[in-house]
Amino acid sequence: MKIDKKHLPLVIGLSLPVLMTLFISGSIYLPKLFAPEPKFDFIYSASDNHGWPDVRFTVENGTLRKMEQTYPEQAAQKDFKTATVVLYRYHIKTNQSERLSFEAAQKLKLVSGEKSPDNFEVVRGDSDGGLGLLYSRGSSFGDFFLKGHGTARKLNLEKRGSFYWNPDGNVIGWIVG
Repeated sequence: MKIDKKHLPLVIGLSLPVLMTLFISGSIYLPKLFAPEPKFDFIYSASDNHGWPDVRFTVENGTLRKMEQTYPEQAAQKDFKTATVVLYRYHIKTNQSERLSFEAAQKLKLVSGEKSPDNFEVVRGDSDGGLGLLYSRGSSFGDFFLKGHGTARKLNLEKRGSFYWNPDGNVIGWIVG
């Protein structure tokens, strides 16, 4: 098929949106095809309300440690509530969480850090919900995602009564053994 030179601007004008759509779709979906699957489960905590946590967990030398929290006397005078912290194991392959006792969690070999050994991290969704009136995908602020290698997938985490995700993160450690 031969294109007349006088129709060339029309052909370019009509093909540019198609090419842009293909480029954007490719940049969104191609990384998912080539990204490795995450391999490491992780331990995280959730609390039963918005109060102060009764314990804090850390990883020392590959083992989970528990520290009881104490608060100043003044806190008791100001409608102070403590929150019971519960441990969970998140299973990567099934996208499910399982409640875990402290004793069972201590038997696992853990590494701490924001990112897993295979370079994935747990992040909170954004709160903008899209582009306002023109387009809204709904707020994902209460949702959590496993992000890495140019992809992100929604996690099915147990949040219990607490809507808030700890500012310093509730992922305690990545299970390596």
